[in-house]
Amino acid sequence: MKILFTLLGILIGANARNVLLGISLGGAIGYIFAGFLEITRRLKDLEAEVQNLRSRLDQGWTPLGTTAPFPLKEAPLQAAQPSSETDLKPLPEDELSVKPEEWETEPAPSHKTGQEELPPGIAPYPSRKTPRGTNRIPWQIFQRFLSGENLVVKVGVFILFFGVAFLLKYAAENDWLSIELRLMATALGAVGLLIVGWRLRSRRRTYAMVLQGGGVGVMYITVFAALRLYSLLPAPLAFGILAAVGGLAGALAVLQDSRALAVLGIVGGFLAPVLASTGHGSHVILFSYYALLNACIFGMAWFKAWRMVNVVGFVFTFSLGTAWGYRAYQPQYFESVEPFLLLFFLFYVAVAVLFALRQPPELKGYVDGTLVFGTPAVTFALQTLLVGQYAYGAAWSAFALGFFYLATASFLFWKNPRYMRMLTESFLAIGVAFATLTIPLALDNRWTSAAWALEGAAMVWVGVRQKRILPRISGMLLQFFAGLLFYKAFAGATGQLPILNGFYMGCLTVSFSGLFTGFCLNRYRANLRTWESGLDIAMAIWGLFWWFGGGLNEIDRHIPHGHRFGAAIVFLALSCMICDDFRRRLAWPFLRIPALSLPIVLFTTAIAMSLELSHPFIKSGWMAWPLALAGCYLILKRNEGWHPEVTLPLHGVTLWLLGLLATWEMIWQMNHWIDGAETWKTIAWVMAPSLLVLFTSRWGEKLSWPVGKHLEIYLTLGIGPIALYVWAWTVLANLFNRGDPWPLSYIPFLNPLDVTVAFVFLTLFIWLLKIRSLAWPPLFKIRTRLPKYLIHSLWGASIFLWLNAVLVRTIHYWGGVGFSFQAMQRSMLFQTSLSIFWTLTALIIMVFSTRRALRNFWLTGGGLLAVVVVKLFLIDLSKTGTVERIISFIVVGILLLITGYFSPVPPNKPKEEDRQNREN
Repeated sequence: MKILFTLLGILIGANARNVLLGISLGGAIGYIFAGFLEITRRLKDLEAEVQNLRSRLDQGWTPLGTTAPFPLKEAPLQAAQPSSETDLKPLPEDELSVKPEEWETEPAPSHKTGQEELPPGIAPYPSRKTPRGTNRIPWQIFQRFLSGENLVVKVGVFILFFGVAFLLKYAAENDWLSIELRLMATALGAVGLLIVGWRLRSRRRTYAMVLQGGGVGVMYITVFAALRLYSLLPAPLAFGILAAVGGLAGALAVLQDSRALAVLGIVGGFLAPVLASTGHGSHVILFSYYALLNACIFGMAWFKAWRMVNVVGFVFTFSLGTAWGYRAYQPQYFESVEPFLLLFFLFYVAVAVLFALRQPPELKGYVDGTLVFGTPAVTFALQTLLVGQYAYGAAWSAFALGFFYLATASFLFWKNPRYMRMLTESFLAIGVAFATLTIPLALDNRWTSAAWALEGAAMVWVGVRQKRILPRISGMLLQFFAGLLFYKAFAGATGQLPILNGFYMGCLTVSFSGLFTGFCLNRYRANLRTWESGLDIAMAIWGLFWWFGGGLNEIDRHIPHGHRFGAAIVFLALSCMICDDFRRRLAWPFLRIPALSLPIVLFTTAIAMSLELSHPFIKSGWMAWPLALAGCYLILKRNEGWHPEVTLPLHGVTLWLLGLLATWEMIWQMNHWIDGAETWKTIAWVMAPSLLVLFTSRWGEKLSWPVGKHLEIYLTLGIGPIALYVWAWTVLANLFNRGDPWPLSYIPFLNPLDVTVAFVFLTLFIWLLKIRSLAWPPLFKIRTRLPKYLIHSLWGASIFLWLNAVLVRTIHYWGGVGFSFQAMQRSMLFQTSLSIFWTLTALIIMVFSTRRALRNFWLTGGGLLAVVVVKLFLIDLSKTGTVERIISFIVVGILLLITGYFSPVPPNKPKEEDRQNREN
């Protein structure tokens, strides 16, 4: 790994302005980064081993032949005690050890290998060996290639390769020796490396393979320099020599069964034009040269299933070729570039098929996801750049790719259905994906990146089926990258046709890819690693984001303004019901989350709509809201019994939504039929919620489901906030509304506002009685027991406030006093009436308290009388010379006398008796 990162750093640093400084810093940074990764990996391994040892020691395990250095917990399995000293003979040494070859082939030691038998439930000590036959990911293969023996030789060959390249460039710039001599000397050096390597192939195999790889690389760069830099060789001869060198490298690798030689030869061949480049030249020559290299790779794939060689060729072909010829992937170069693109595509499709065919019998049909899914993704992306000037060019390209893959899948299935099933399914999925893309691309040819999302989903599917981490991670990253590119390309754009346009179909493609990926990760979660446990949810959320975002954007673009909210409600409700249906069909628990979120989403949507629309059933709302409410209750019915702490509160949210819609509609009806009447409009804010409280409390249990079955939830969590709202309404209405009964006349207690307040108090009273008769639901395990006298006090205060409001409104309409705080304060009529009313109220309270022997309640009335007395001397007394002041003092004085006669102070009872009286 260190060598790999060092070489990558050198390659990156070579592009710096100061080449030597760039190479030095790049190599150093790469080496340090690789060392950091290696240390991190070793620390994780050590932590895992220490954790395993601790768990075993905690359960009483003692290593064989040792004693515990400290008291251990009681072991779950007691070892047998020796019967005599003769039983203490040591075991033979070969019985106490496991041979390396046995350790490597057996995943865990048997109980009869001489090792200590572990107690039940104790995991064996983890082996650091890798079992034979394990499929290594390409990174591990490359790491093994670079970290074996003769590491110094490998580094030397790479450095020599770079040195030769830099020497050639420097020699060309400073006119050293003749060009012919320089190239001949370099070629002879390469031949020498090949000869020495061939002769040492039996004695020192690794050393010999490195030398041969270096010789092949030097030959590549020498021939290419003669062609491109100095024009000493005609193009046909140069490419013939290059083909011969590539064929020689492939033949040497196949004859000696050396994957390392093949990789070195291929890497050298692809790096040759990069290192010998002057920045000028024909892309046709470059692509022709790469075609020869890929022909050599195809030839090696015919005999050997060397995945590393295939992947290296694929990466270099499409990365270096694209980076070098990015200007060539334009419509004006179609005739010269298209043949090479198709040739490269066919090469790697064929290599992927050969890789599956050349596997051992137990792995026959094994799919290389990088080639199978990466080839069409990269090819299609480059193809869309080439056909940009042609009408429906991308659509025809997608159709051709889909037809090709479907035909290839059919041929492979017909030829070898037993071993090629996995590859056939992969090709079939790609073919269907590109065939599907034909429609949106035909309608809007600006979209290309959504195809990558489908390829990423297919890569994840293969990765979970084959238990390979690299395709899974690559597929998910590719989907996120494709989604971002798609959004950037189509920001603010949409097609003319609703639904059947490139943007919306692209959103559906990205959404389907994310949801399919999440489903695959969930279905094959046993094949995932521990840290991948939450990726299925992340990908599913990604897919739902594109589903809902694309749908709402389509509604906003193509639905008339008045019908947008209704269409959005129908779309949200149907989408959530579809999620719930697929949750049941696919056994995918995650889809329950978007389904159950429908009540919350609709409640939030209704609040947003109320700020813009006049009433909920305008335009298409009359159809949308009943469907949405039906969808809420259908989803709740299907999920009955699943986690009550989640589903039961949603019943309350649905009831809130029903109350909000009814209130909103009643407000509009009041404004429509009695325009300009503020009191009637105020009443509309509370009538529908009050009716809902009354109906649920009085007749709700007659509905067997949902109210009857969950009556406690409906009366507490559902009705509770609504009851709090209507109570708050009475407070605000009595404080700030003058109760204008227009077109009726004002009559105390018989006007619309007072009748409504009385009706609200009646519904709240019925609700409280119903709550008192029921047990609290399990949801409210922490119950706040408010003292009953506090509830009674709030109830009495609300009624007292209402009666005062009735007095204020009566004086306003019948006494001609303005309805404001200042006007009432200056009015002696109001002050006198208020003093008399408060005194009468206190009298009633105190007489009642005396008869029931409620000392605390009597003190409340006494406190009110004290307030009246203070008011007489601070406010009423200041109104000198007025009849109202005289009446105030006389009436209040008489009432005080009556109170003192009929309601003396109740005796002070013991605390326990007083508590029982309060409870009764």
